[in-house]
Amino acid sequence: MTAASSAPSAAAPTGKTYAIHFGHDRHPGDSVHLVADDENEEHTTAQLEGATAKDTKKNVHVHFDGTDLVEALQPDGHSVLREALTVGELWETKDGGPQDALARAGARIELTRAAKKADAKVTVEGRAASKMVRDALDALSSLKTHTGPSDNDIFGTTAPQAVGAEWPANVALAEADLAARGIVVAPGSLQGSSKLVSVSSDGGVDCLEIESHVRVGSLRSLKDLPPGSTVEDASIDVVFHTSLPVDASRVEPRSDMRLTMKGTFEVPSPKGKVRVTLDSVDFKRTAVK
Repeated sequence: MTAASSAPSAAAPTGKTYAIHFGHDRHPGDSVHLVADDENEEHTTAQLEGATAKDTKKNVHVHFDGTDLVEALQPDGHSVLREALTVGELWETKDGGPQDALARAGARIELTRAAKKADAKVTVEGRAASKMVRDALDALSSLKTHTGPSDNDIFGTTAPQAVGAEWPANVALAEADLAARGIVVAPGSLQGSSKLVSVSSDGGVDCLEIESHVRVGSLRSLKDLPPGSTVEDASIDVVFHTSLPVDASRVEPRSDMRLTMKGTFEVPSPKGKVRVTLDSVDFKRTAVK
């Protein structure tokens, strides 16, 4: 992707400083042992005027443990276009139920991303993957090619930082990126920052432990809502934890992200406007060995 200007850095506390760079470049032929999880909880309440409110709750957990081999990169030279996954485990649970295996141990999954999710090619042992497998992989790692700024463009800083230092996110770039994805926010309602919390050892690798936080206080529109919908009140909170190796040539051993969204919307229906209240949490975590 095209590099954008990094966010300005706040003054760092005195002491030893470290270069901050989010994202390790992978190359064709790189192979890692990957463990990835996505847990999504969603609670919606829908009410048609004059009718009884209807509550819906769902919980979906997707888990992958296996080998991830990079086969080709996207034109930006950084993001993965095509990869091969060798399954140790790939399963899904719904609403706390039993694990449903989505592919057998040892199965080879080929994934080629595309600009539109529907155009992504996914095969399991040479055969077109089921919708359940496609949805699981999309939850763990998007089926769409990456566009827009990188994490480093938004959360990085060009100035080395000391433990305890905090610096602002590039909110203008983040707002523009959200708008390009069909998420319009009220001007000035997006805030974000990153902090170098500590330096620790992870499997013998010295890592910078970084926490990043973004809050969108007021959403104005979302492209995924049905035409004619309105946003009464909606907000998003995102918290990232990343372990960045001090040696930038090494892969990040751990990362996680928790995205919380709360909102109230009016959605059209054949019987009239439906007032929908949404409370959702999506938690992703990865570990690379």
